[in-house]
Amino acid sequence: MSFRVTILGNSSAKPTPDKHTSAHALNVREQFFLIDCGEDTQRQLIRYGINPLKINAVFITHLHGDHLYGLFPLISTMGLYGRRTPLKVFGPKPLDEILEAHFKYFDTELPYEVQFCEVNTRAEKIIFETSYMTVETIPLRHRVPCCGYLFREKEPELNIEKWAIERYGLGIAQIAAAKRGEDLTLEDGTLLPASEITYRPFRPRAYAYCSDTQYSAKVARIVSGVDLLYHIVVVQIVARIQKLAIFTFCLVNTFIHGIIYAIVFFANPIIYFVGILFNHFSATICRAAINDNVFKVLIGLIHDTLDSLS
Repeated sequence: MSFRVTILGNSSAKPTPDKHTSAHALNVREQFFLIDCGEDTQRQLIRYGINPLKINAVFITHLHGDHLYGLFPLISTMGLYGRRTPLKVFGPKPLDEILEAHFKYFDTELPYEVQFCEVNTRAEKIIFETSYMTVETIPLRHRVPCCGYLFREKEPELNIEKWAIERYGLGIAQIAAAKRGEDLTLEDGTLLPASEITYRPFRPRAYAYCSDTQYSAKVARIVSGVDLLYHIVVVQIVARIQKLAIFTFCLVNTFIHGIIYAIVFFANPIIYFVGILFNHFSATICRAAINDNVFKVLIGLIHDTLDSLS
């Protein structure tokens, strides 16, 4: 069962020759979801072998150009490719007005429908659901209304061990009941616990996408336990460790653009996740500060900090 993130872009608004603005493609069981859509997103999709027609829905975090400007040419290209399936676009108001203005002058006769779905950036709420996944909003703290998105697989149906079917002569109804987690009573009165003859085919996975934001304890709680967190990078002149194991990392000669606060909240063992990706590197970092030596320093800081906390 595929659950794969392709980073199409992760830089900030200022253009650079070799970086691309925010956009991610999430592949869940060969169903694709686009998260943010910065400039040139459609070319990045093609570059990484993702057919734009396979995009099921688009999730926009906020209405800044480096997260949005690629949506309009992508909508147009999908029409040129002959899309017929409606496209859901999630985002805060007034994205609906922006889309209406676009359709007034461009793409006036699309062969498919673009369906705008408003999100409340202040609410933690499930806004999209399929038989295998939910998408939940994550309220973020930014200059404009902004939210992240949490993609979480549902618990899969249990599988039954083949040996159990043969040994106990289980019928279709009994197999179905066991898959629902129900214990079985055999003909001789023996109780057969479902836990002994079934297994979970895979562990549900979760991915949290948090774009532009300041530190938020609420966000930390929401993303606790995810397999992968994508979060804005901190950029400051000096490195320091704040209370509650909140990390602030420093890159020389760079600008403040957010805060990374969850490398792992070791001060609170309830809050954890497996991996983290940094995003929104400024053009200054891309041009001067980000190189192998800087990353070695950052990794060293992380290791030293974790050692001190253990």
